[in-house]
Amino acid sequence: MTVRIEHDNCLRAIPRLVAEGVVCDAVVTDAPYHLAPMHKRFGGTFNVGARNSDGTTSFQRLSRGFMGQQWDGGDIAFRAETWATIATILRPGAFLVAFGGTRTYHRLVCAIEDGGFVIQDTIAWLYGSGFPKNKVQLKPSYEPICLAYKPGGKRTMQVDECRIGTTVETWPTSRSPGHFHHHERGEATMGAGEAPPGRWPANVAHDGSDEVLRAFPDAPGQSGIVTGNEPSTTTRNMLALNNERAAAIPRNDTGSAARFFYTAKADKQDRWGSRHPTVKPIDLIRWLVQLVTPPGGTVLDCFAGTGTTGVAALGCGRNAILIEREDQYVADIRERMAFYEGGGLHSTAAKARRTEAKPLGGLFERPYDESADLAGSYYAAVEEIGRRVKAGEPVPECMLKQKEP
Repeated sequence: MTVRIEHDNCLRAIPRLVAEGVVCDAVVTDAPYHLAPMHKRFGGTFNVGARNSDGTTSFQRLSRGFMGQQWDGGDIAFRAETWATIATILRPGAFLVAFGGTRTYHRLVCAIEDGGFVIQDTIAWLYGSGFPKNKVQLKPSYEPICLAYKPGGKRTMQVDECRIGTTVETWPTSRSPGHFHHHERGEATMGAGEAPPGRWPANVAHDGSDEVLRAFPDAPGQSGIVTGNEPSTTTRNMLALNNERAAAIPRNDTGSAARFFYTAKADKQDRWGSRHPTVKPIDLIRWLVQLVTPPGGTVLDCFAGTGTTGVAALGCGRNAILIEREDQYVADIRERMAFYEGGGLHSTAAKARRTEAKPLGGLFERPYDESADLAGSYYAAVEEIGRRVKAGEPVPECMLKQKEP
């Protein structure tokens, strides 16, 4: 398996790849959320509003983009032509998976649809590490993920690679193991054979944190035998498969309903020393890559960030093409891929970024260790504050104060 890295803007890189004859089987990407639209509307020199302690105004602060990142400004993920360009490198029927922010997700989805994709579903990624940024905001606890596809060809989802747990779920009885195919004309086909262990993947995934697990009720599994011959009316199911009833044996499992959904727990290896503020767990991205990319196929990440999609692809037998325009992140990606491909080691510099103390201003009242500043990022710091507050420590006073208008 190989990972190809393109240091460029995706709107320039993709036409060049298409000209080379490159075709991708799926897209899994974490596009900019554009959470600070002031960057587009006012620019970095707009000088209105109350002064901050550093002499800047609130508008200037917002104009720098989410967490001060210029790449999160602009509107590239909200433009239909962006997704239309991405569609040109995909085979017909290929899936697109794109993360979005809760406040701006509607613009992302509209742009994807206007770019020629068909919206199929939304996956909810639930996590317990979020922390409200001020007193008038809710605690962030999920990210929506758009699942769409390029029309014109057969869609293939690797359901059996992505099953959850060990409980056998067989519905309907003509269902495969193997792959699920859906054709443009509406009919579905599946392979034959016995169903493997595991529940059918759902459109919810979570991080397995205590906060998330407590949100799910206890749910015992099926305790009675279903023969498939019960005297009830047959109906065509949501997958448009045959009119039939499914036999099922008792599952007799117990516990939280959270076990019905895929769990991806983040760890320090996910960040890999990068200072990118929106790193996703490798396990989550691998599950998504496996779901929408056929074995041996090629997945594209057009906003590669730290290269997690590349790591995930290598870990599940897929190839990857990573496109990233920011110099600092491309360097991280190259180092990371060299390590996972066996051609390099995690450098001393990258390791140092995990423990190096960073001045984070008045947000903190005492020094923070690696757990508080895993990548020198505001995001990691806020997560640590959340953990400490949940453990009983007071909320820092600076996070309770509101600036006068």
